[in-house]
Amino acid sequence: RAQVQRLLRHLPQPEDLIAVSLYTLKQPSCAPVALLTGLALKAEEFLPETRFRDLAIQLYERADACAERVSDEISIARYRLSLLYIWTGNCAKADTFLQKLSSDQDGDFYSRVIYWRAWCAKQLGSLFRYRILRNRLLKANPLGFHTLNLNEGRIYEIESLVSRVDMPVQFRSKSKPELNRMVLAVELLLKLEEPKLASHVLSMIEDDLDGTEPSFRLYVAELSRRNGSMIQPFRILSTAFRDDPLLISHDTMQVFYPLKAFPSLAAHADKVDPFLVAALIRQESGFNATARSRVGALGLMQIMPATARRMERVSKSDLLRPDVNIKLGIRYFRGLLDRFGGDAELALAAYNAGPRNVDEWIRRYPTENRLLFLDMIPFTETRNYVALIGRNFFWYQKLYQEQDKALGAKEPGRETAAAANVFFKSSEFLR
Repeated sequence: RAQVQRLLRHLPQPEDLIAVSLYTLKQPSCAPVALLTGLALKAEEFLPETRFRDLAIQLYERADACAERVSDEISIARYRLSLLYIWTGNCAKADTFLQKLSSDQDGDFYSRVIYWRAWCAKQLGSLFRYRILRNRLLKANPLGFHTLNLNEGRIYEIESLVSRVDMPVQFRSKSKPELNRMVLAVELLLKLEEPKLASHVLSMIEDDLDGTEPSFRLYVAELSRRNGSMIQPFRILSTAFRDDPLLISHDTMQVFYPLKAFPSLAAHADKVDPFLVAALIRQESGFNATARSRVGALGLMQIMPATARRMERVSKSDLLRPDVNIKLGIRYFRGLLDRFGGDAELALAAYNAGPRNVDEWIRRYPTENRLLFLDMIPFTETRNYVALIGRNFFWYQKLYQEQDKALGAKEPGRETAAAANVFFKSSEFLR
């Protein structure tokens, strides 16, 4: 795929792209799926022009016809093809390709696929199929962003998950007893206050957790949390909840959605909803104040030093201080909210990918259906980033709203509250 993308950079002119694409489509034998998908993605760069939309559809359809096996490229082709058909109002055609994707329950697009199949079923008047698909999504991903949107009128069913009493944890594994000695070692290392050694053993346990009991994984996640890790419990609990949704309770969800430094977040509630900031921090750093990314972003809100210096004279070490990082991160995010008219989802996309990319996507994919726009974002990381923070935001509100009152946090302003709650108001489907 990377080779195809580098190759296509030599086709900056739209007419060149059309010529190469038509030549490829006319060949009697199949071109590589990666090439067909790459050409279609390149054609999307010239949307919303109709001829490039039609060209992308032709290329994606040829990729589908030429696919001999499931691959990342063919999944991307079928996913984007189905969304282009939904965009053009052809749900019946879109469902043909969504069905092919729905057979892969572990695929990157599974929740989105079930959502759009349900959405199309409702548009086509098939309410029985819509309800079946809605329930399937609720079972497969009860905490997810698309599940929350699809069940917006029935949120009480999802909220009931966090009212459960805790299920008993399983301290030792029966399916993989060879892990039990390592669990014992972690327990002893925690008593001896040896976090580095405990972290090393926990990493070995995590690598071999597949096939273990979900309630045992719950215990391993708790051991990891006690050892000071934030990201590792997220990974472990996500699979445990997926395999046994009955493990979801108020207490286990508070491990999955920890809340640190909330007074500092609440101090800026007049600028941005503190739960929205907590949702962003969970995704950016997992509340690790000393987090450093490969590209140099620092601290809780993963601020680039150059971005911070445009707002205030600070050093890299300053950005590792939670109070400074939160203050500057919120100031930057507030600026993005203002730039995009208080639209939280667009501001989040810009926080991840930059405002110029978001401007380009708005131009490229004009639609009033907000969730369709978000799912058409071509950057996988940004597409998932916005959905995950939207999900986080919902659950932080549900889990900690009483704590918010107890701390006496300032009420968000009207504009901020509207921006923060855009997740359930902007989808055409949910109005």
